[in-house]
Amino acid sequence: MIAHGAGIIRALDGATLPAMQGEGEDFRADVAIEAEAPPGDVARVEGSFRAVGVEADVEAAYIRRSLGDLPWVVYATLPIQAFLVRLAQNAADDAWKALGAWVRELSAARRNSTRRTGSIVLNERESGLTVVLSDEIPDEALRELVDERLPRSESGYWVWDRGQQRWSKH
Repeated sequence: MIAHGAGIIRALDGATLPAMQGEGEDFRADVAIEAEAPPGDVARVEGSFRAVGVEADVEAAYIRRSLGDLPWVVYATLPIQAFLVRLAQNAADDAWKALGAWVRELSAARRNSTRRTGSIVLNERESGLTVVLSDEIPDEALRELVDERLPRSESGYWVWDRGQQRWSKH
């Protein structure tokens, strides 16, 4: 745990989230949500990222080619490890708890859309690493992610396997 005296902000669901301190360069993310997202979702997603010190360029531009009632999705391209380090540096508690609070807050913002469930997909261009955080991801998965238990050298698409209780590469 890295303790740091950060400002605390109130999330949409009333929980408190640590605000990231702006040291050095601005921290940015390119974010896409589904094109059919209801009005207001772009602003809510931007606010969720801003709450943890990340300026997000959010666009409702992700076009899906499937039929049916599909879950909501947030695709964010950012340096994943740097994002986790910033959470840790600014958390008054364990970094995994800060990540969990952010996932819950962003999920709550998206649940205002027409769909109840969804995922946050973090993508890192340089390494090819993709990490999927479902809206119901368990604490153990967040602990392992923050504790860097994913193989550093392996790029790929990583999803928490509830049955196996471990991260699985797809």
